[in-house]
Amino acid sequence: MAYRAPLRPPLPTAPQRETGGQLAFGLLACDGNANETDEPEVIVEYPNNGVPDAIQASFAADHPNATDVEWDVDDDHYEVEFRLNGDKMEIEYDFNGRKIDFED
Repeated sequence: MAYRAPLRPPLPTAPQRETGGQLAFGLLACDGNANETDEPEVIVEYPNNGVPDAIQASFAADHPNATDVEWDVDDDHYEVEFRLNGDKMEIEYDFNGRKIDFED
């Protein structure tokens, strides 16, 4: 029995190529992250995260037995987390030193 070749050879597959839009998107996506990894992160430590002494003094006068006191500064307020008699609590002060929220 003789070997019979197929009528037509299979077509070679062409390599996939990106369109200009995909390539531009990829370059933009990579470029957006370049600054995050290229520049070293600078961390500046402020005592009690830069919370004014007057606000800290007001808190200390209101809660003299507070322990594990930690201050943070958010976009629009100061926040202090602490323990009082073993319970975890949190108080938020506006930038003028007025209490705006209390959580226990």
